[in-house]
Amino acid sequence: MTLEFACYTFAAGASLFLLARAFLVWQGQLDLFLFIVCVFFSSLWSIMTLVVGIDVMHNTAIINFSETFRYAAFFLFLYFFAVTKNINVGNGVLTHYKLSIVLSLAGFTLLIISGILPVNTNHELSTSFEINHTGLFCLALSGLIMLLIMPRRVTTEQVLTAHRFLFFGMVFIFSYDVFSFVISYFFTAWAYHLFVVRGIVLGIVSIMFIFILKTDIWSKRISVSHSAARHTLLLILSLCYLSFMAGIAYWVEQNQGNSNGLVLMFILIIASFFLVTLYTSEQKWAHIKVFLNKHFYNYKYEYREEWLRFIRTLSRGGPGAHLLETVIEALAQIVGSRGGLLWLRSNTGHYDLVTHSDFDPLDCRREANDSSLIQFLKNWQWIIDLDEYEKDRELYHDLQLPDWIAADTRIWLVVPLMQDVELLGFVVLPHPEVKHAINWEDHDLLKTAGRQATTHIAQLLAVQALVEAREFQAFSQLSAFVIHDLKNLVAQLSLVVSNAKKHKHNPEFMEDAIHTVDHSVSKMNRLLAQLRKGQIQPAVSNQLDIIALLRQVVDERSCQEPKPIFHSAIKKLNITANRDRLNATFEHLIQNAQDATPADGEVTIKAVYDDNENCIITITDTGCGMDAIFIRDRLFRPFDSTKGQGGMGIGAYESREYIRELSGDIVVHSTPRRGSTFTLTLPEMI
Repeated sequence: MTLEFACYTFAAGASLFLLARAFLVWQGQLDLFLFIVCVFFSSLWSIMTLVVGIDVMHNTAIINFSETFRYAAFFLFLYFFAVTKNINVGNGVLTHYKLSIVLSLAGFTLLIISGILPVNTNHELSTSFEINHTGLFCLALSGLIMLLIMPRRVTTEQVLTAHRFLFFGMVFIFSYDVFSFVISYFFTAWAYHLFVVRGIVLGIVSIMFIFILKTDIWSKRISVSHSAARHTLLLILSLCYLSFMAGIAYWVEQNQGNSNGLVLMFILIIASFFLVTLYTSEQKWAHIKVFLNKHFYNYKYEYREEWLRFIRTLSRGGPGAHLLETVIEALAQIVGSRGGLLWLRSNTGHYDLVTHSDFDPLDCRREANDSSLIQFLKNWQWIIDLDEYEKDRELYHDLQLPDWIAADTRIWLVVPLMQDVELLGFVVLPHPEVKHAINWEDHDLLKTAGRQATTHIAQLLAVQALVEAREFQAFSQLSAFVIHDLKNLVAQLSLVVSNAKKHKHNPEFMEDAIHTVDHSVSKMNRLLAQLRKGQIQPAVSNQLDIIALLRQVVDERSCQEPKPIFHSAIKKLNITANRDRLNATFEHLIQNAQDATPADGEVTIKAVYDDNENCIITITDTGCGMDAIFIRDRLFRPFDSTKGQGGMGIGAYESREYIRELSGDIVVHSTPRRGSTFTLTLPEMI
């Protein structure tokens, strides 16, 4: 065993052990994470030096690469330390660390140039090696200057005391690097031994750093997210693995020659296959997640990411789109399960299986309200862990699981869906692919997420109930309008029957009677058609003379006292409207005026233009009148009638709505015991 091999084996072993210990201590702190990066690249450098060997006459590309990233990691850590650990930087880092920053930039520039220049294969110092050597010297001197200045700028004595071993170890590394680079440049014969001792220095400092990992010098604030930690760990493992495989390939090539190209190809294929498997296997990712949660975090979850993911899953596909299935998926993702079952409370009080996701439905479809499972979930609001239940049943008091749960070994968790203190339902989750235990943090997150999901489900059920109520309301309104029209038809036919005995021998009366019956039959046929289709069909609008229509309605209503009187300053006015609906509107308003007015009173209808060329129709009576509260609260309210069983309470409402459909309006002015005036405004543009 050579001295070089022993020293760098010691350095690699100590740095790797420090790296493993740092990972176990790390709980997400950003400063400790940057320190881990420094240790990682130091380990990589020592391993590469161990595999490739020390060549004092020439720079090796892989050693140059590892040295560059090692110094970059140290500078990044020192910069973060300077700006976060109460370091007085005065007017800025450039003011106090100007020389250090200039030297570091020069060093990295020289290392890049040395990597571009060709390597000389003779035994004299190559130009690229001299440039590489100078660049490393600049980087080491830059780091040493920063470390010597930094303790003088510390504003808190406690910070300086707590970090003295960290300062000492890093000063030891950088000062020896400066010493070795200077001496080896002037005394080439000593270069090999000086570079060998660099491995001993790294090993000693690594052992010293092990004892400061559990001190309180690291920040308590969690700064690195779980996702970043997982991907960083995977990246570091990948780099270590690739470095190891590259070392094996290099050793095979140096010791076995190029005749073993198939061996190198086989190593490359195996390495690539392992990495692809690691990146694409969900099971491997689950193992990494469990490992990180156990060892690196005070809290198992990063709640911001978990909550955003949970809400994003619930809202997938838009409002109400497969919400019940997404509730199962959102809760299952928290604990790594796939699929599940959702049970909801029915109108009868029982709990029915309503949907499932990636889980075969069970034979049982209903759980009684008085069962032990439902009563336990209602009273305790606990998440039932079947693994824990099997180990300690007394923990769950007198819970007796139903047969369909006890008989299915796939079931793992039962999550209650609580709406305030009421149990809306529960979700059954199966075991994940990588089985693991859950703690209080999982319970709290699942219960909170379950309450949020319950709110979404309750809103969905409320919307469904509202839709059903609107459908019933629409059917009720349709029935009310049909009955109202039938009432008017019955009134017309009753009037014909009551006058038939007296005028049945009058040809004009018989002609009017036949016309009335024909009109009634036609309207009843239309009503029957609407009932068959379940909705009121849109009325067909035509051009009609509104003045002529008013005269016709007035003539028809002259059969009742007081007879209406019509005055019009407009001879003819054509508008686009449905004749039947507009006729019913005029007829209803005039009839109401007659009903509210005694026989010796007056009902007057006038039609004029206003200043804006709109048609103004007023229906004025001298009847009982109405007060302002009645007009505001009851007059146009549907299904509110003052006529008792003889009225439907929708005539005024339907009249106003149709006038508004024609872009007009109805305004009412009334005084109790003095009469009322209904003013209809119909724009000329109609």
